[in-house]
Amino acid sequence: MRQTWRHLKTSYERIDTVAQFALRSQLSSLRLRDVSNTERYLGEFNRACEQLTAARVAYSDANAVYQLLFGIPETGTWGMFMQITLAAISASAAQKPPIIVSPEEICMHILAESQHVATSTPPPGPGSEFANVAKEGDCQICKHCNNPLGVKCFNCGKSSHDTEYCFDVGGGMAGQCPEWMAQRDAS
Repeated sequence: MRQTWRHLKTSYERIDTVAQFALRSQLSSLRLRDVSNTERYLGEFNRACEQLTAARVAYSDANAVYQLLFGIPETGTWGMFMQITLAAISASAAQKPPIIVSPEEICMHILAESQHVATSTPPPGPGSEFANVAKEGDCQICKHCNNPLGVKCFNCGKSSHDTEYCFDVGGGMAGQCPEWMAQRDAS
């Protein structure tokens, strides 16, 4: 009789590997699309981790932290957030004794960053599709027909055009300067 109970116990305690793979796949596919769905992202992540724990699957805190950071966007301030977080994790792991960063701490930081992103106001003026953030003095380098990439000319160093549209020697339009411009520059 005791052997029968042991057999039943071992049969029902088995970890369903298909369910384990499905949970790991779900964790690796989770992505934070924008700040409005941060709570959904963190909730689904925590639920999947709890299910792995309930199934007695070994899932380390390091794996959980990696999955959390892997799922955040790489655009906007999120890229800098990830770099700072990874640097802090590396620094704390290098201490004697090492300090282990928990997934709960990372969840709190992600939530705080999403709240910061949601409440911060965008700078006034045109967005990045119209102006480059590079500045020459107080003047922004703008994108336009003579500077479609919004970069400084590598040939002459001016910000009104790029190298392809430069009239100086070595530029893409060398010697093709309009007369009125040549007269203006001469005076």
